[in-house]
Amino acid sequence: MTPEEESSVDPQTFSMVWYRSRPIGSLELTMKGMEDRGSLRVSPGKLVFHGKKGTVEISNISDVSTKRHGRDFVNRWITVSYGGGQTALFVDGAMLGWAGILGGNKRLHAAIDAAATSPTA
Repeated sequence: MTPEEESSVDPQTFSMVWYRSRPIGSLELTMKGMEDRGSLRVSPGKLVFHGKKGTVEISNISDVSTKRHGRDFVNRWITVSYGGGQTALFVDGAMLGWAGILGGNKRLHAAIDAAATSPTA
């Protein structure tokens, strides 16, 4: 592994992240795009979300993609498929969710993608 690749999988913490456990349906009547908000620790092969409502540990990541969900016309949520068919969705929640379109989601997606393709430390 090159030094550039090693630095891309160093543990990182994103302090203002929104989380959902499933995609929002287009007809779902919810005002909030997120179920919880908190910090996301990204390390090789593992993600740990610490929210106000609880902690979610994610490993055995099988896919990372981005997609718009529900009525959120601003953000492309980062969708993480893991474990036995489970899903977690994340977006940069800084600036009331607007930071995502200013590059926050790209940085978050790159970190999660690097962690997913790295062997577990």
